[in-house]
Amino acid sequence: MAHAATATTATIATDAQKVGGLAASQLGVRPIVFTIPAGPHVSGKIFALPGVPAGSYLLSLHGIVGTTTESFAECRMKNETQNDFPLDVTTTGGPSRVPVINGVGYETINAGDYLTFACFTAANWTPSYPMHIVFTPVASVTTGTLTVAKGTGDRSAGR
Repeated sequence: MAHAATATTATIATDAQKVGGLAASQLGVRPIVFTIPAGPHVSGKIFALPGVPAGSYLLSLHGIVGTTTESFAECRMKNETQNDFPLDVTTTGGPSRVPVINGVGYETINAGDYLTFACFTAANWTPSYPMHIVFTPVASVTTGTLTVAKGTGDRSAGR
């Protein structure tokens, strides 16, 4: 192994235990991608999402839901163990269009959590193109603090 004063000048490392204090498993991003199988599927069909290790994840979902035009679709990922819906997207297709689903979420998954995915529609549905749910591991999180926006006073968002 060559040694260098900084990581930017190192040329060879055959067995580094840690880089910048992080283990190899913490370096790089290795998302877990689930592809929803071709249908048709009945509204509310539940798919299991097995094998996601404990950890924190950014979740994303994209798909075109082939169903009745100008109808709704609600697609969601549920952590059954925690009774939580970290990703839930509802949309309606426009004139002569089917619903397009795009959403993001965040979830901390514990060992043994049971995760599911389902879409609820007006009729049977099928992914028009490959539809994916992606779990992207997050090494650490900094919690933000919400404040009232300047100039809005204490207005309710519902007005």
